[in-house]
Amino acid sequence: MFFDILGKIFGDDDFQIRENNQKMNKKPTRRTLARRHEALLACRGLEDLAQLLGIAVERLMALATNPQYREFTTPKKDGSPRYIEDPIPPLKRTQDYLGDFLQAVYYTHRTPVAYGFVIRPLDDPEPRHVLSNAQAHLGRDWLLNTDLEDFFHFIPTERVREVFAAPIFGFPDDVCDLLAGLCTHKGRLPMGAPTSPVLSNLVSIPLDQDLMALAKQENWIYTRYADDLSFSSAAPIEAHHLACIEAIARQWGHELNPLKTRLYQPGDPDKEVTGLIVSGDAVTLPDDYLPTLEAAIDHLSKVVSAQQQVPSGRSQPSPWVEDLRMGVHGKLEFARHILGENHHWVSRLSGRYHDAVRPPEEYGALSWLEFGYEWDFRS
Repeated sequence: MFFDILGKIFGDDDFQIRENNQKMNKKPTRRTLARRHEALLACRGLEDLAQLLGIAVERLMALATNPQYREFTTPKKDGSPRYIEDPIPPLKRTQDYLGDFLQAVYYTHRTPVAYGFVIRPLDDPEPRHVLSNAQAHLGRDWLLNTDLEDFFHFIPTERVREVFAAPIFGFPDDVCDLLAGLCTHKGRLPMGAPTSPVLSNLVSIPLDQDLMALAKQENWIYTRYADDLSFSSAAPIEAHHLACIEAIARQWGHELNPLKTRLYQPGDPDKEVTGLIVSGDAVTLPDDYLPTLEAAIDHLSKVVSAQQQVPSGRSQPSPWVEDLRMGVHGKLEFARHILGENHHWVSRLSGRYHDAVRPPEEYGALSWLEFGYEWDFRS
């Protein structure tokens, strides 16, 4: 109601979108996803879509016709630049809300091999995430990892439009054109739009199906976590197999990244899948993860202590201290997710973390960008 009043006063549909986002961002059940799926597919024209998204048709068309982004780079873990295209706030809020409906559709049509960017409802019996992706490859002697180069940017606007026109959605032409314009930038998926992850999965359904067929033929296990492809086998994986994978990827408009292609053979230690170690019958963290986390907690303790000793006159910590604290907490939660609550390292580091941030405080949504894979509690 509050946002409705403000929207009428200022004539700004963003207030309605923001209210919708607050309602949608709660972790859904499978029944909720089914209702969202049905609601999106019921849209047969621009008026229907605009009403679903809580925005005027004219405003929606303006955002789709002239999408604006703030472009910048951030360093990757290896030091190379990561190119980010951040939508302006009105566009981002609309994409974020639309993304919840798209995730509901993809949840119904997701391939059995997709583990990244997949929503996880409260009552999901088999949640998919970075850990379950790695667990799929336990007990296999041969492991091939490869990467789809510049994943989002290799998905053109026309492919996105084709998804909206395909039977999975079956939208009329004007809706397909608007949605493709709303979700793409410079003729392809942007790295930074909330809709890009789920659209990359929707576009990749035929890619997954072809690689699944190859894996079945060769008796492999195949999984895809976003742009990371992993294949494991009890029998040797050879050069001609990689050539087959590369040919399928090219058929769907992608190139493999040779710098991120690695083949593990029987006896190789520390087989790695999406940054996790697959060893014997267990998935563990890399050897340097916990010591690095311990050092980060020590650094956080010193920063918090120094800030307490030199009062700034503010009741809240400096934003950069809060960012540091959230980052450390995120890495700790990731270790807890992988190793379990009762793991001796996790128990000890949890105690040290809480000592470091005395008095204890509540923390919000977290991400693990330095680790390289996002584990979102909301999805």
